[in-house]
Amino acid sequence: MSSRKFLQPPTTHHHKHHTSSDDEEEDETRSLLWSAASSIHHDHYYETSSTSDMDAASTMSYATFHTVKEPEQHLIERGLLFPENEDEGLAFSSTDHHHHKSTSCSSTQESDYKQIHMGMLIFCLCISIGSLGLDTGIVLFLLNIISTEFQSSHLGIWIHLSYLLGCLMAQSLCRNLTRLIGRKPLLVIAQCLFLVGSLSCSATQDMMQIMISRMVAGLGGGMLIPLSSMVILDRVIQRHYDPSFSIVYYERYHLFIRTAPVLGVILGPYIAGVIHTWIGWRYCFYINLTPCMMTLCLYMFWLPNYDSNHKKNLSTQPRQRNGGDYLGILLLVLAITSLVTGIALGGNVLAWYHPIIIALLSTGGLLACLFLVNEFLWTSNPILPGHLLLQQFPTILVQFTTWSSFIMMLYLLPTFFMGVRQQNAPLAGLWLIPNSASFMIATLISGWYHTMSWCSCITRGKNKSIIATQWILILLSLFHIGMTLSISVWWHQDTLPILFVLTQVIYGYVTGTLIVGSLSFYHFFTLDNGDHVSQPDQDTLISIPSIIRTLGELIGLASVSAILQANLKSILIEKISEPTTIEHIRTLISNIHTLSPSLQSIVQEALLLSIQRCFLYYGTICAILGFLATIFISTMKKNT
Repeated sequence: MSSRKFLQPPTTHHHKHHTSSDDEEEDETRSLLWSAASSIHHDHYYETSSTSDMDAASTMSYATFHTVKEPEQHLIERGLLFPENEDEGLAFSSTDHHHHKSTSCSSTQESDYKQIHMGMLIFCLCISIGSLGLDTGIVLFLLNIISTEFQSSHLGIWIHLSYLLGCLMAQSLCRNLTRLIGRKPLLVIAQCLFLVGSLSCSATQDMMQIMISRMVAGLGGGMLIPLSSMVILDRVIQRHYDPSFSIVYYERYHLFIRTAPVLGVILGPYIAGVIHTWIGWRYCFYINLTPCMMTLCLYMFWLPNYDSNHKKNLSTQPRQRNGGDYLGILLLVLAITSLVTGIALGGNVLAWYHPIIIALLSTGGLLACLFLVNEFLWTSNPILPGHLLLQQFPTILVQFTTWSSFIMMLYLLPTFFMGVRQQNAPLAGLWLIPNSASFMIATLISGWYHTMSWCSCITRGKNKSIIATQWILILLSLFHIGMTLSISVWWHQDTLPILFVLTQVIYGYVTGTLIVGSLSFYHFFTLDNGDHVSQPDQDTLISIPSIIRTLGELIGLASVSAILQANLKSILIEKISEPTTIEHIRTLISNIHTLSPSLQSIVQEALLLSIQRCFLYYGTICAILGFLATIFISTMKKNT
């Protein structure tokens, strides 16, 4: 880019060997060139070579094959100016503004790309991701209701844990599958798996069947999350922006992808409560049928498989970078499955000192250590690169702990309002809105703020906004600790409604800002490497936040469920002498309204104390770890 300059008037000194006739021809050619340029627009200019003594004939030849552009268009291509209508020209382009890159793509390939519209693509991806949030909101709200029907309330958490395990497996494999079959087939497969798994939940008859159905849905949903980010990054890179400025556009578009699932989480509980009250919980899983079918048709008949068209470019990567790290994927999935199983069953079904629980936790820890050794030493293309884990450990830890805290709130709120306060399903669904709505508002505000901050940092070279962002995260993490402790103390059966709303709003806003802020730091310090980052590396970098999120939700749900069930069981044993009654309450928790008033009071008190201990123990630990991590977030960009 630095070798180009504006076209200057033709130089007056010529080579000595030119004849007078040659000079006359050059003068005539030079006159034609300048008259043509002036007839187009006096502000138009040509890109030309930096060689000052290029003769007029070669200048005419060079200018003939270069587009006449206005200065504003060149600023747009360099990422220094936003176009007035961004959707114009947002089709995939097979050419690049750097002359050293290949420009031999066929016209057929270009015709495949020219029909793609950025706005429509973002809309479809938002529907796909939004359906995942809607599904999550519905399932977490109905966990106790569904598991009570299957007489397994104490194991109800496995309905969502199985979904998350499927997500983890799919997200680990996603980058490998995109290299093998491309984006489009994987989007179609992921959408089909999620739709089939979600619909099959409505026909399940026991816990094992619904766990299998949820795992199938998780395989599809897990791939949709990183795929949406990959497609957006592809679109941004394909545009003629300066590489260092593409992160601003990526954050700008990715803001919609981050917001869509939260909107589904907001609507899901209330919709599930109304449908369950009217016709039953099984019909809740048909809600995603229409949006999923619509996006599936658009993906199949409208989105080209551009990775297959660029397969030649992908194959030019070094051979050792094409490894799939399947050993690492296997170790990660087995380690997390073993750990989550041991945590979720410990203190609930089996005692913590039971040999099976000890074996599960020990095996999971050993496999986790082997996984880390594999990522640092054994594999050449890890799914979680060791150097990146070390460099970005603070932002990764903030992501992990905050997602654990957020999923903890989504899991405990239905139990509190329907179990402790004995409210009906639609009303309980309304009580869940303040937390999710404030989380969505925080996502929008923080996303916009970080987009403008990165833009200011890149264009003006100022790091003040980045440093200010870190201090904001530190202060909000302190608020996170305070709100977690406050909820563990203030929430009771007779707490004022305004206090419920206020604490949920603050908690949701704090967690949303922490997640978006840490994710923006991660994107800015990893993705903004220009042409030094190959597409396989970009796929890895995009997949890591999704994997960390799923890990945080898995560990968070398993830990909170273990604390809740263990405390509930111990309190009931202290206050109720009949084992059959205790087992009846634990397996049919949604039917406590059918118990005698004295037993209802005992169960409500036990549930309240168990929920408070979940916030006090696990929630506070996550908040403190997140606070410590924000202190060590780096605000200086490393030269790579």
